[in-house]
Amino acid sequence: MKALVVYEGNTEKIGQAICSGLKQGGWTDVACKAVGSVSPSELANVDFLVLGGPSNGFLAGRKITGLAKKAVGGNSKARTVLFDTRMAGEQSGLSEKLAAIMKGANLDVASRTYFSTGPGKELLAGEESMAVVFGRNLAGSLK
Repeated sequence: MKALVVYEGNTEKIGQAICSGLKQGGWTDVACKAVGSVSPSELANVDFLVLGGPSNGFLAGRKITGLAKKAVGGNSKARTVLFDTRMAGEQSGLSEKLAAIMKGANLDVASRTYFSTGPGKELLAGEESMAVVFGRNLAGSLK
């Protein structure tokens, strides 16, 4: 099984941590890439697609949303996992927007989550470690 983790902007640490967790959970074919380095053909060749980006800012998530739409347009059959980073306490974010895009095209959203940031958009203490655990748990549940 092949997984691709794609992140946008300041979510690189979270994307890399999820990749690490997937590998710790026994997955060997895992790639982690910035959204700008992913080709449309890569979307068609994965079993699991993990997409994430920041929720803060007017243009936040623009590139990852575009990639999600390409996955929809390419009729990707990959199960999708979504994440975002957002200010602690915010009720919704980018992962909900991406879930609506995927569900509107009848694509499987296996899971979605978020990781909290502080006022300076830095990850709160422990969030990166939680992302590793999230990836490890995904590895077990997505078999």
